[in-house]
Amino acid sequence: MKKSRLALLISSLLALPPLSSCGTYDLVVFNWGEYADMDVIRKFEKKYGVKVNYLTFDSNENLLSKLDTTHFDICFPSDYAIEELAVKEKIKPIDYSRLSNFNFETDLVDGLKVSLDKLKADSLGKEGFDLLKYSIPYTYGVIGILYNKNIISKEELDKYGWNTLKNPYNEDGSKRKVVMYDSARDVFSVALLACDKDIVEVKDEDIKLAT
Repeated sequence: MKKSRLALLISSLLALPPLSSCGTYDLVVFNWGEYADMDVIRKFEKKYGVKVNYLTFDSNENLLSKLDTTHFDICFPSDYAIEELAVKEKIKPIDYSRLSNFNFETDLVDGLKVSLDKLKADSLGKEGFDLLKYSIPYTYGVIGILYNKNIISKEELDKYGWNTLKNPYNEDGSKRKVVMYDSARDVFSVALLACDKDIVEVKDEDIKLAT
């Protein structure tokens, strides 16, 4: 994978409205696929004497589309989906006084602390959506390119970066096959990077250019 720039994608553990759990389950968890070891969930059930219904999704868009028919107690969307859920009143602000086992200063890795400091500054310095009001940073990832080294050279990637995706043909003349993850955030991030634009401080004219 070629890392062009680090894109911080914050997923979150949310404080949610008291929705009724489906069937006979005590807790309904809605998370990204393959993000949790099912053995851990089974141990949690055994330790606390509860039954957990563990549901998964593969993108924020998939998550948002399922919410009309899916009830949950805990959910793990990422950044922009949190704001949409808050606007639609599908989540409530977190009551941090009830979280005795979480400390912002000691329980976050360095990469998330940097983002958290920025989020705090943004929340205090200007009007807008307060992400920390509804979510706790949980993890982050990298947007990158996976490529077949027998077809695409590292030299091409180093030279063209994200614009490599725009080339319709390989060096041997064969047609290039490009597959992208079905995520609006990822697609726009790639387009912004290809246009030499920032993916954090995004302006309206940058969005138009990326589109």
